[in-house]
Amino acid sequence: MSNSTGLTAGMGGVTMDVNAILWAQMGSSVNSTTWYAIIGTTIQSVIVSSILSNTFSYFEYFTQSDSIWLLEAVGLGAIISVGTLALTCAQAYKLVYENEHNIASHFRFLMFGDMSHLLIGAIFNATGATYYAYRAWRMSGNKWYIIPPFAIGILAQFIVAIIAVSNGMQIPHLTLAIVRDLPTFMESTITWLRAWGAITCVIDGILCLFMTFMLFKSKQGIFHNQDKLFKRLISLIYETMLPPVLCLLILEACSSISGSPLTDFRRIFTSIIPVLYYHSVLSTLVGRKTIANILQRKLIAEGLTSFSASGSGSGSGTGSGGHVSKSGGRFYISKPKRSEEKDLELGVRSPFNLTPNSKISDGPFIHVETELHTSTTGPDEMKIQIPTLGRNRLKSDSTNTHHNSDKWTSTENLSNGQNRI
Repeated sequence: MSNSTGLTAGMGGVTMDVNAILWAQMGSSVNSTTWYAIIGTTIQSVIVSSILSNTFSYFEYFTQSDSIWLLEAVGLGAIISVGTLALTCAQAYKLVYENEHNIASHFRFLMFGDMSHLLIGAIFNATGATYYAYRAWRMSGNKWYIIPPFAIGILAQFIVAIIAVSNGMQIPHLTLAIVRDLPTFMESTITWLRAWGAITCVIDGILCLFMTFMLFKSKQGIFHNQDKLFKRLISLIYETMLPPVLCLLILEACSSISGSPLTDFRRIFTSIIPVLYYHSVLSTLVGRKTIANILQRKLIAEGLTSFSASGSGSGSGTGSGGHVSKSGGRFYISKPKRSEEKDLELGVRSPFNLTPNSKISDGPFIHVETELHTSTTGPDEMKIQIPTLGRNRLKSDSTNTHHNSDKWTSTENLSNGQNRI
């Protein structure tokens, strides 16, 4: 028995090569395996690039608002994603620069790499599923019976993943005798992988369907606030963890195919599933900024529409939308008395000064602040920062005008659904 480019043994005058036996068992070739590795690495690099972009956006928008634990988790997830890409590149390097006569020398490295991908994928999946289960719980109105099924399923899939990884990491150094028994060893590992995939598909599929239902039901989420159909579909995809669920479903459906997932087309899904889970969660976190921008644009548009439709530009007037009364340094927009909606004050300056005899409208007003940021919540009660309209107070506000504080409704009420414009 020798070990130059591979282990060989003579049996009945026929030379048996370990590398040839391995390729025959896997039902693949070095050329096809190399292409699968390159495709998987390319797709994974695109996803990791998007993760890094979203990570920078997240830290730019939410450093001051989110907890330090969430900030550290996002940073750690980005680092791990880059690490998985480096591991995939190392595997591709072995497959590209090691010829078919050396597969036995780095087969264990490929196995260790795939088990590492599985472990990282299980961690990202458990983290993402926990986050989406929390969102589902919040969107359902904090119903207690939502949590236990998801908690049991998430814990079960993580335990099965640990068992599968532990089993796969026990692959011994390859000898001719071990290579002959390798299919039995691989079958045991693949069985645990199938169990993990089945449990994960069920839990993630239920979460995906439940989140889709809640997003369609809710009127405040990003799905209903998008105007274009394509953007709605994109928001629905990353709001429901759909891409990794579909990839895992395909991988699970192909688990019974003959061959080895280390060398056939399943390498592509093995490479991208872990980073897809993290990308889905990170996109949802960064998507809070999109919701804030949409709500800001709607707030501005509704405010300007109300102002233009409320009457003429004279001191006071009436129109189809109500009347405009100019008092002091501000314009007040009031609906007709038959309307039950409250008045709206826009922060528009006028050249007139406040006088002690200035008359303020008797109706209640919604006060919209300028250059301030207030917290609001999406459909799942997640706080986001919304820049809002408003006014700049004059010094005369505190000297010449006596406002009843009850007439000013803060922007916090505006964000939580009270006194909406």
